[in-house]
Amino acid sequence: MTASKMGTTSAIASPVKIAETAERIYKERYLEVMERTHRGEHVAIDVRTGEAYVGEYAEQAIMKAREQAPYGVFHLVRIGGRTKLGARFIGHQQPNWDWTLRSAR
Repeated sequence: MTASKMGTTSAIASPVKIAETAERIYKERYLEVMERTHRGEHVAIDVRTGEAYVGEYAEQAIMKAREQAPYGVFHLVRIGGRTKLGARFIGHQQPNWDWTLRSAR
């Protein structure tokens, strides 16, 4: 699915929309493989492109994502975990974080 098919503008309209979009992307594209190969690690999903950036720790996933997609809008997921931690980063100058803690359903 390309960014244009994801409805990028509506996907980043609010922190809730960012989380919903990223969780849908994660389930559709990455869940099965990531839970077999990266369980316990973290993945930053860019809701604009659908790309995933994995790191052992949340900070590593976000730093890798920021390096490769400085204008990305990310949501963090602990792979195989029950809690989702959303982080929105917009821009490439000064980080502007918006954290949301959500329980898995």
